[in-house]
Amino acid sequence: MIEEPDPQFPSDFFPPGTDEKTKSEYVKKIRTRRNNEALQKKESFRKLDAKTEAADKNRQIRDKALSVLKSGDPAAFFLDQYRRLHLGDENVLRLILLTACCQQCDHSFGIHPALDGVKGSGKSSAVSAALFLLPEEYIYTGTFSAKALYYAGLNPGTIVFSDDTLPDEDMIDILKRSMTAFHEPTRHATVTKDRQVAIIEIPAETVFILTSVGTSIDDQLRDRQVICPVDKNPELDKQYVAFLAEHAKTGEVPRTVTPEIEVCREIMRQIKSSRYRVVVPFADRIEFSDAAMESRRALNLFYDYVWSSAILHYKTREYVEKNGIIHVTATEDDFQTANHLFPQSEYQWGLKLSKREKQVFDIIAKAGSYGIEESRIIETLKVDKGNTHRLLHGDHRKNLAGLADKGPVTYIREFNRDTGRQNNVWTITRELKDGLSSFARLSVVSDTTEKQPKNNQPFKTVI
Repeated sequence: MIEEPDPQFPSDFFPPGTDEKTKSEYVKKIRTRRNNEALQKKESFRKLDAKTEAADKNRQIRDKALSVLKSGDPAAFFLDQYRRLHLGDENVLRLILLTACCQQCDHSFGIHPALDGVKGSGKSSAVSAALFLLPEEYIYTGTFSAKALYYAGLNPGTIVFSDDTLPDEDMIDILKRSMTAFHEPTRHATVTKDRQVAIIEIPAETVFILTSVGTSIDDQLRDRQVICPVDKNPELDKQYVAFLAEHAKTGEVPRTVTPEIEVCREIMRQIKSSRYRVVVPFADRIEFSDAAMESRRALNLFYDYVWSSAILHYKTREYVEKNGIIHVTATEDDFQTANHLFPQSEYQWGLKLSKREKQVFDIIAKAGSYGIEESRIIETLKVDKGNTHRLLHGDHRKNLAGLADKGPVTYIREFNRDTGRQNNVWTITRELKDGLSSFARLSVVSDTTEKQPKNNQPFKTVI
């Protein structure tokens, strides 16, 4: 409490006959009023100081973010912070960064990651760590019913993350419509309690990231997703023990918003504050494989990677603003980024098989034209009968796809005379192209010549 000096009054201030108690109460009121005024003045100065301090802090964060965009490597800056939050799975972050940038491109098709990994492989942790580096106003995390997203008040360009989710038919329909018309809102007509028709919508350019131990039986939904594998191996497990011990020694609170995290978020805010169009001057020199030419979605997706990389690094690319839209010229570095991150096998970009499903496919393929009994697959895979059956046949009651729904495999029922039982015998219907040829090379550039491939050879992609 601020104590102001007692107010002084002339001797004739009070009327004659005023008793001392009345005088004392009056003086007390005046003193209280002056103390309150002093407190209000002090609080106003405190708020002004806090506002100035916050403005200075925001300015420093913004300046650092712009510095990274203009002269640094934003992807590397994000990776440094990601490694403090999660061990391994760095391509998950790289893909999510491209996903966020893709939302701002006027001519993109949309990148929708689907993480592939067994239970305990770290899918949820990897995605959560990556999303923690992005602005909160563009993130929606949690489970939801088929119609809930219409009422969620999402911002345009939101990333929706739902963990361990296998969507039902109604949700699949909404996801497919939103993914297909990527740059348009997904609208739904409903009736209010006043019996009036109301139009509600999921904003344009909403991205959906789903994780589960299986994939949807709906092939059209799978076609719209990008398989992103999450590794789990003994060596990574050992590294995780050391990673966990390091955090335990310091008592560091996980997911603390540090100044560096705030810089990451500001970098993405700067990117998301504009719309972009990307020019790829070497597009006519990109040569795709024959198998890739048969998949238009794969071709579209590959260009999304190139465009998104150019947007992420637009401050270090040639760019010009026209009518409020930033026009960026992609470089060969963006091609290399796309080529590095793009799924390198047909089973990933074409059939969208998980690692375990690919393992089962390889077992069947190795058996040759004679095929292999399902019981032998169980023995070779060293997985219990129920899980193996789900891998092969799926679970249609749970809308879960199996290898029979996705891969080039088939089976027939045969009677085994040795065991006296019937068994499924599996064979493949065609080979998968695994590890397709990468691009040949990028040109060696001198200081005075324009970038061109040697001998005018086209670039080659991995898809």
